[in-house]
This record gives sequence, structure tokens and C-alpha cells, in this order.
Amino acid sequence: MPRRLWIGGKVQAPLYVTDPEPRRPDFVAWIDTASGKIVEGEITEPAESTATLVSCLSKAFHERKVNRPDRIRVADVSLAEAVRAVVGESIAIEIAPTPEFAQVVESMAKFLDSMDRDSRDGGDRSYFEDGRVPPATVARFFETAARLYRVGPWNRLWDADTIGLDIPAYGLARAVLSVIGRAGQNFGFVIFDSAGAFDAFGAAGSDPLRRKNDLGASTLSLNFESKSRISASMRREILRHGWKVAGPKAYPFVMAVDRDHVHRPLRERDVLIVCAAADGLAEFISKHGRQISPDMPGAIVEEYSIGDEEKVTVCLTAPHPEMPWLPDDAPFADDDEEDWSEEGLDLDEEDLDRNDEDATSREIQEMADAFVEDQRAAGKPSSWLDTAGFMAWRCSATRRTMRAERRASSRNGTPKSFSSVISPAR
Repeated sequence: MPRRLWIGGKVQAPLYVTDPEPRRPDFVAWIDTASGKIVEGEITEPAESTATLVSCLSKAFHERKVNRPDRIRVADVSLAEAVRAVVGESIAIEIAPTPEFAQVVESMAKFLDSMDRDSRDGGDRSYFEDGRVPPATVARFFETAARLYRVGPWNRLWDADTIGLDIPAYGLARAVLSVIGRAGQNFGFVIFDSAGAFDAFGAAGSDPLRRKNDLGASTLSLNFESKSRISASMRREILRHGWKVAGPKAYPFVMAVDRDHVHRPLRERDVLIVCAAADGLAEFISKHGRQISPDMPGAIVEEYSIGDEEKVTVCLTAPHPEMPWLPDDAPFADDDEEDWSEEGLDLDEEDLDRNDEDATSREIQEMADAFVEDQRAAGKPSSWLDTAGFMAWRCSATRRTMRAERRASSRNGTPKSFSSVISPAR
């Protein structure tokens, strides 16, 4: 008879628990390779994962009718030592990689989407994030977002024109702010922790095998969408509280996505970071928008004190100190953008088309949007669609891709690019 092998391990679960605070638990399990099934598994706190893995093994041995293994494989010495205390010397233990757990995580993600589609469909989403974001912070967010939308930084910058972002009060130092929307859709900005994270995000997008499960970096973003693309519950909150939006495509929301596509529940700190960055960027573009160019003689550095009562210092540096811009032959959009008045804006107004100076980028972007709409019709949950739309701005990056490659080459001789990627969320 062939020898029976069990594989034991722990992985970060593709979900968050929110009580009392949002956090990612671990999933520990034992897999019987003969059947391909999980013998015993449990969600647990990371600090308790080793003890829980051992407990699951003991439970499988003593409480379930299973064929015990002849061999056990775990990924590291510490797990092997803990398991040895349960099985003694009767079972061989080998230490080797356990890639099978990547498949377990992928299966868990699919299961969560299928079993929890109704609640993940956006019907009960809220700007208040289950009370973690106070009403005053949400109100400030809407004011800041509307102001930034009117300034329109995407009329001046491509996403590759990265800006250094420092907010000491929130622990951001040499973070990267990348403005999106130059192609005419998916307006907003994305914050990366560092230049390395920004490059890793681009590298992941250029690798079709990797991008399915790995974005390369976690992100925090401010996004503007049309009314139809935010949840009904969020629309009701906007009407109930009288928050103003700056246009039919200016319904704002904040999104935090881990590098493995899992959406992170927001805390007030996330929204405050976005508010501070948006306030600083609006001031920066209002003052320097006309002179921003890859041909600037030197960097532009501005420091702002944001907030009415508790002041927060925000420093913006263009270009990012570690990421020089390269020349761009694309013309800027017209200076005179249509201005939407807060007063009298009909919140039921349908989407309006926006002129785009780059027809090729617009065509590619529209193809990406069509893909997202097809997936919406196919019943994909809103968490999937949110990230798909967030990633779709890369699909309009034909010229942007070339610029990113040239910039990366100038930095380290290794071409990197943002390829056309739409990557599903979980």
C-alpha cells in the first residue's frame, strides 16, 4: 500500500474579521493527500496559529475516524517540533515547502464569494464602516473630494508622474501618490507606501501568471464613480446627510486593497489619510498646475497645514524624489474644464460623457469598462467589480506603459511596465 501523507500548515485567510477591530486571521489545516481533502481546519488568530494547528491534529486523531498518516509534511522547524509533541516518533515528519496551501486559499476565496454574494454585493455598504468612521470625518471627506474633483489633477498628470507624499502624523514618509484618470475615466488617486511598492505593483501587472493572486503591493485609493456604480445604501446616506458631489461621475469612495486582492475594511485613519492627501493635492495643483512638467528645472516641494482644529502637515514633492519623470509629448487637456455647481446638482442625473484628448486611450478604457459591465451582468459581487474597475485604468496605458518602461530603465536598467491588466478581487 502507498504511504499516506498529511500536509499541515497555516496561511493568511482571504478575509477580514472586524470585531473588535479589522484584522486578517490565519487559516490552519491538515490535508490528506490521498483524498485531496482537508481533514481538519480552523480560522484562528495569527499568534495562536501554531497551537491551533497542533490542536487540529490531535482532534483529527482522537475525535474523528480517519486513516492516520505514515508521514507528515510541514514548512518549518518550529511547526515540526510542535507536531512531534503530538505524534511522538511513530510518524515521520519532513520539513519542505507546502504549495498546496495556495490552492486552499484560492478555493476559500471562491467559496466566500459564492456563499456570501448577497452581503458582498454592496447592498449594505456604508461610508461609516460599521461605526469605525465618524459622521464628521465622512462629511469632511465629501467636502475634500468635491474640491479635488473640481481641480482635476488628472488633467495635468499621468499615473506615472508620481508625487512624493509625506504625512508624518500618519506615518507616511516618501510614500507615492499616483493620480489616475488622464484617459478620461476612473478618476482619483492611489497611494503606495513607497517607490518600491509602486514598481512592484507595475511588475505584478505585467506578469499574467502572478497578477491573478498578487497585485505586488497594497494600495489605498480615492475613487470617483458614477451614481450607478456605488451601492444603494451609500446613495441613501448621501441623500440623508446632504453631502454634495461635484458632478455625475464624482461620487467618491475610499478603497483599501491588500496585495492578494482582499479588500481591507476601512478605519478612520484611512479616510483621514485620503482627506489630507486630497487637500494637499488640490492646493498643489491649484498653485503649480500650469508649470508642472517633466521639463521642470527642479522639483517642486510644498508643505501644507491641513485641518481646522487639529492641523496635519502634508508635504508634496513633484517629481517623487526616487522617481524622476521623463518627457511626455501628450498635450494637456484644455484649461477651461466644465464646472459643476454643488448647488442644484440633481443626484438622479445620469452619467454624461466626458471629452478625452487621447482617443486611443479612451477606446482601450472603454473596452475595459465593457468587460467590467459584462462581469456585473454575470453576477460578480461588487467587491470584484470595485477592484476590476480600479485596475481598469491600467488598460488605457499604451503611452503610459512606454513611459513607465523608460523611467524604470533610466533608474536601474531593468525595464518594467504597466501592462493591460484587469485583476479580480475576492
